Amino acid sequence: MRKLAPVVALVCSSTIHAQTGTEPSGDSPAPFGTIIVRGERATLDIRPDEVFSEEDIAFYGFDSIGEVVDEISSRNGGSDDDIVFLVDGKRVGGLEDISEFPAEAIDQLELFPPGSAPEVGGTASQRVVNIRLKPSTSIYLANATLTSATDGGFEQYDGEFNFTHIEAPRRINLGIQVRGNGALLESERDIVQADTSSPNLGDFRTLLPENRELRLRGTISDALSPSLTAVVSTRFLRRSTVSKLGIGANGGALTQDALLERFRTNAVLTGQFDEWLVTANASYGITRRRTLTDNVLAGPKSPQPKIDTLLRRFEADLGITRPVVQLPAGPLTLTARGRFSSESIQTGGDEFTQSMRQLSGGISIPLTHDDLGPVRGIGTIDLGVDASFTDYSGIESFSNSIISLNWRPATWLRLSGSLSTGKAPPSTELLSAPVISTPGTRYFDPLSNQTVDVVAITGGSPNLLTQDDHDWRLGLEIRPQSSRLKALTADFSSTRNRNIITALPPANPLILDAFPERFERDDSGRLLAVDTRPLNFAQKSEKRLRYAFELSFPLGGAVYSENSASAGSGIEPPRRIGIPQRLQILFSHAILLDSEILVAQGFAPIDLLSPSALGLGGSGRSRHEADLTVRYGASGIGAEASARHSSAGFISAADDGDMETFRFSALSTADLRFFIEGRRIAQNSKFLSGTRFTFAIRNITNSRQDVQDSSGTTPLLYQQAYRDPTGRWIELALRKKF
Repeated sequence: MRKLAPVVALVCSSTIHAQTGTEPSGDSPAPFGTIIVRGERATLDIRPDEVFSEEDIAFYGFDSIGEVVDEISSRNGGSDDDIVFLVDGKRVGGLEDISEFPAEAIDQLELFPPGSAPEVGGTASQRVVNIRLKPSTSIYLANATLTSATDGGFEQYDGEFNFTHIEAPRRINLGIQVRGNGALLESERDIVQADTSSPNLGDFRTLLPENRELRLRGTISDALSPSLTAVVSTRFLRRSTVSKLGIGANGGALTQDALLERFRTNAVLTGQFDEWLVTANASYGITRRRTLTDNVLAGPKSPQPKIDTLLRRFEADLGITRPVVQLPAGPLTLTARGRFSSESIQTGGDEFTQSMRQLSGGISIPLTHDDLGPVRGIGTIDLGVDASFTDYSGIESFSNSIISLNWRPATWLRLSGSLSTGKAPPSTELLSAPVISTPGTRYFDPLSNQTVDVVAITGGSPNLLTQDDHDWRLGLEIRPQSSRLKALTADFSSTRNRNIITALPPANPLILDAFPERFERDDSGRLLAVDTRPLNFAQKSEKRLRYAFELSFPLGGAVYSENSASAGSGIEPPRRIGIPQRLQILFSHAILLDSEILVAQGFAPIDLLSPSALGLGGSGRSRHEADLTVRYGASGIGAEASARHSSAGFISAADDGDMETFRFSALSTADLRFFIEGRRIAQNSKFLSGTRFTFAIRNITNSRQDVQDSSGTTPLLYQQAYRDPTGRWIELALRKKF
């Protein structure tokens, strides 16, 4: 791909750049990775790190654009929050505005480097992903998936229908999805019960609740004028679950019924007015939760009054981006943004409301450039500074800042660094969610060294403090231009959090001493109830190193397939694309160099990697985590093998006043996935046209983490089926395009 000429440093500019190529005729495919562009395309004033063509996307065999983006994000060690998304060069509200479009709708996907986001109103620490859709296509898509655990007792079904219509600049996506599974009982995994329990207690307790889900979604986007584009999306979710908690007074099962209903709509306007890029976003959402829990302490099957919660949220923001002055190394770009949100939570007659007002600004300064300015020969260096001032009603006002530096000394090498400081207040739900008491919850009591059934108290904590965050990161990217080594990345991060907001970890002597009010006992010392609502720890610090590489090996000539996105749609004539066979290898290794926490002032800090660690998240911290993925792909067929490994971890407990350590064993798991399109099975079959079959096995060896104390005994709470209820499972999926 040749280097793009400089343009005005704004997306959607009237200056247009295009890459041209000769479309293959007959059975002659374009070379793998060749980008074929029909018409003119707008782009950023920066060269992308990677460009994924239609053929590259088909190699993965993914169903949706969301799956494609998730794969790219995970390969680069980031998250969706680190990315600003564009569709056909126009900014959208987020990944959800495009995630459910089928992967076949992608014509080309561009991954830009860190620091590219200021041009489109993002921060200097973010990168841009630009998704170019086919200019004209219609796809009707049905998907059915059945998942079954090989140990039995658990089956899950998933059905989805999706309609997509694109006639640039208009695009429409509508979808409906149903999902459900039956309950998985403890007796179906041979959970060992306490000696004092009923021998058939496992028939009245669920490892996984019965679940039913309905999802509806719709997205429409169109150009209101040559300079103004609008995107409107709507989502609805209804989920109901039924859990069994134990045996009630009447001999039946104690149950907890939960219902979640969520509606959200979002609108985004993107305008390009000469050198001004203007984005406006508004969203409104309603979430309703209802929980009905049988009360073990009351009469036979006597329920608690149902708890109904209604959460409303409105949010709006306006952003302006413009190059304000031309420096020797390029344009200095300025972004200003204002944001307002209001959130309320209502439970019964009580209501809590919190509003937020924020002003933020960012500046991107090109210090040096390969071809411009008086300083040449050292590459391109960009400095970004972002700052915000936020006022939360009823909490406090505070400021956040990010300083980023990106240096590209060569086209194949990039170095980056960032320093961020700021605060993160607790959300409305963390502060004011209703208090729910759930009986029959398994909990390990370090004083008695036994697993007991307690009443677990969940909900909001009104006294939570604002979390204070300090982070700095260093990054290295090597992307050779002509090599089987496609990418080598390394990232180092150091974080320090004060007043960190976290859930109550598993109890040990330190937790019992620091938070005695969280544990309720009777006169004999038996643990009755545990308040697991979120709390603040004084401080947590962590240092982490992650490195990854990607290899790609061509294996032979092209295998041909019909362009299934347009085949039979009546929009574009079918087109044959040639996809060379290739093998891809991805590897990543994350090393937790240091992890330390201070529970409260006056206590000694705890090394979370040592045998005296706390069980944050209910488990010991792993120092090493490694992932390996090997893929083979050709047109319409592919195979993927992946493996993960996490090293052993520890948490401390107590045994008759002496320190006891639980060891969480190292865990290695492996998965397999195969897919094949129907035309590879029967080329001329009308029924198989547009179909894809997928077969997957997760956790091939049925491995589960083993937890033991110093004597080699596994506490009841840490039995393997509690750690991983399903174990190995098999998935069969049928996907059909009409």
